[in-house]
Amino acid sequence: MKFRTELSAITLPLTYIRNNKKCFLDPYRKRLIEITPEEIVRQRIARFYETVLGVPKESIFLEVPMSHYAKGTKGRADIIIHDPDAEFPLAVIECKNTDILLTDNVYEQAMKYSNIVLSDYYIVTNGIDIEIAKYDESENVYRLLDNILTYQEMKCGNGIEKTFDTPCARFSLDELNDMKKLTEYNNASFWIFGEDTPDHLRSFSTNFFQALMDTEHCLPKKDFKNFRILEDLGIRFMDYSNGGAGHYIGDYRSFLIEDKNKNCQIISFGLFGTTKELASDRGQKRNSYTTFNVAIDKYKVSHNILQYNIDKYVSIGGKELSFLHDGRISSKSSEELRNYVSQNSELLSFTNGRLNLGTLYTNQLLYLDADDVSQLIYRFIEYALIREEFRHQ
Repeated sequence: MKFRTELSAITLPLTYIRNNKKCFLDPYRKRLIEITPEEIVRQRIARFYETVLGVPKESIFLEVPMSHYAKGTKGRADIIIHDPDAEFPLAVIECKNTDILLTDNVYEQAMKYSNIVLSDYYIVTNGIDIEIAKYDESENVYRLLDNILTYQEMKCGNGIEKTFDTPCARFSLDELNDMKKLTEYNNASFWIFGEDTPDHLRSFSTNFFQALMDTEHCLPKKDFKNFRILEDLGIRFMDYSNGGAGHYIGDYRSFLIEDKNKNCQIISFGLFGTTKELASDRGQKRNSYTTFNVAIDKYKVSHNILQYNIDKYVSIGGKELSFLHDGRISSKSSEELRNYVSQNSELLSFTNGRLNLGTLYTNQLLYLDADDVSQLIYRFIEYALIREEFRHQ
């Protein structure tokens, strides 16, 4: 099925004016609904499931409060498809604007609603792409399917699990020194190093990014004073923002940790190349550099705790790359942060007044379960947690 072609052919509801705003007369809710980009997607998807996939109109419900299914539960599902012959809803559909990518946090939101209403399927879409997942009762997980299902197919519990391509082979050391190959690799998707990043750091960034993406090697579980590693969660496609309203969208390696207060947190790491255009939009002159981001999941707004400028802070000496930092932090004193780190850190040390986060080597492939790489990750986790604690004290 050509989803985009079919969806673009869907006729939207009639438009009316209310309080100087354009509204749809929603055929499902029987109400005037203000037209927004997300509402356009919601209306098209509802009509698509009715007219193309055969869902009865009376089985389609829009913007349904979760409190209808679990008292006191917050949130609204964009679309819920009911089956009159079943005890629980058939599917939950999460709709996003066309300019929003289907990152893992979108899937997690849809899965959360699906778990609340106990539906067999959840669906995510931005009106351009669409994905469907089916609940596997034997293993208590949702599995992505390789095709869109009709109403009758969902009622029958159909669905073929999607197969994924095996990860690309790691580059060899020779390939990591081939700048033409690295540039092609960088331009193939989201940038992992900047245009102005020096060659030796381009080589390192690619090596390090591939280590983060290599799920055959996991970060060893270990306990420290400030946290302990509970689980390596693998790769997640995420969108994390920073205080300046910037967004870093791409593949992250994520870890479930328990902090010193016994709170469980998800900490994620990603490498990104920044662009000169974004910098100039803010009226600042800045090179296109490589940033190593450490992010944390929050209930409502997940964000980057640390954006570590590799071009600026990584020092090279022979085959050694030393990861240093001056303690810079927005709206706070760098000196006070360094003092706070020295008082509260178990893993971090200082070199000439700067924080020493670890050392890696340019003459070897990097793996998360290797001692030097895992120690670097542990130190970045601790530094990020201490920064977050310091920022909110």
